Amino acid sequence: MSMDLSVVLELKTRKTELALPWDELQRLESFLGDTFGIAQPPADERYDYLARIRDTCGDRTADQFDQINNSRLERLSCEFPLPVEEQQFYVREEKRFYDLISTDPILGLVHSAKWPYIYDTAAYLTALIRIVGIDGPFIDIGCHAGYHALWLAKELGLKGIGVEQSKPAVRYARETAKRLGLTQAEISFDWRTITDRVPVGGYSLVYSSDGPIGITKESLGTVSKILANDGLFVCIGGSTPSMGKPEKDPPPEIVRDTLSSAGMSLLLADVVGGLDCALNGFCGNPVYVIARGKVPDVSDDLAIEFRTVWQDGFSDYCNTEGRAVSEKLVSKYRSWRTYGPRPL
Repeated sequence: MSMDLSVVLELKTRKTELALPWDELQRLESFLGDTFGIAQPPADERYDYLARIRDTCGDRTADQFDQINNSRLERLSCEFPLPVEEQQFYVREEKRFYDLISTDPILGLVHSAKWPYIYDTAAYLTALIRIVGIDGPFIDIGCHAGYHALWLAKELGLKGIGVEQSKPAVRYARETAKRLGLTQAEISFDWRTITDRVPVGGYSLVYSSDGPIGITKESLGTVSKILANDGLFVCIGGSTPSMGKPEKDPPPEIVRDTLSSAGMSLLLADVVGGLDCALNGFCGNPVYVIARGKVPDVSDDLAIEFRTVWQDGFSDYCNTEGRAVSEKLVSKYRSWRTYGPRPL
């Protein structure tokens, strides 16, 4: 693969072109729902996934889920870095959580609460891969059940791997790949370390969506060992853009300095997300598109970068009279701008 990074830089002023045609968005929606039970929650009420787990899986599973989830949420709200003992406990609780939700139907019930991010991330990665011309291989770090990796393998024919610490999740992803008719040569899943058996030349795409990899010195050092020289690292989540509160946005100088020390540059900052029926409000996840080397003319104002699509058009699109709740996602706004209204 020989990738022209100028294509990514040009997207800074044309971010809505990171769009999929409506028929492909429909295929994605069907894929997530039919394969994993991940579907947009009903809009007429707040999505109470604990109640759904209790009704579907029974009290024992619901109580176990509630206890583990509350424990991990408590630690997520703590100031980092945590003491070593607490870090180890946190890692164990995270593993228990993802082990528990690695079977049907609880997997779909829990992940449906993250619908805007899961759906939008899949759409974003697909559009980016197409526009830039990435032809693989890729690695999904923290893939859990493999919904993104399996979609890219099935829809785009890319070869790749998903890495996940939860062994039940890996087993689920492997079984799903078989059901989809995908071979291990096309897509594989493992709980090995990220740097084991890296393909010659490295991965052309490394991505992590709400996974264990972020914009930190340690993470970037790991990514640097596995990323192809002309590859892209896409980090989604890990810190939350404030959407209108720049004083809470990630300090741009820290992001820039951290990337620079790792020999990398931020090519594009963006947002995925939309109307979150589980939280009864709008929420977005930050997207960092990163490459090796020093790239000129990269904006230092991440607050503006994150809000470009979110506030410049998407908010008006959502507030249009008659706009269906199911359409209030950034990916669908991009498609509306690029391809026109959804066909009836």
